[in-house]
Amino acid sequence: MNDQACDHIHTPDDGRGLRRVFIDGVEVKDVSYVDTRLGLAIVARQPLRTYPGTDCIDEDPVWGDIRVEPMEDSTVAPVRAGGDPAGVE
Repeated sequence: MNDQACDHIHTPDDGRGLRRVFIDGVEVKDVSYVDTRLGLAIVARQPLRTYPGTDCIDEDPVWGDIRVEPMEDSTVAPVRAGGDPAGVE
């Protein structure tokens, strides 16, 4: 499978740098996964929280018209609460 076959999938570790995610025209933060073909994003609940007794962030699927844009300075990775690398932003 070539790289273009997965251009619609965005994850924090895909090597394409930081991105801004818009769902139905509204910018969304703390996104860990995006599929622009399906119109699906996995977004951390706000305020950030973890499942009881774990360090797993509580996330929800969000459906809509999704647009992903590269950020100007994507050389520095932000950090989520708890010191974990942030999701696709």
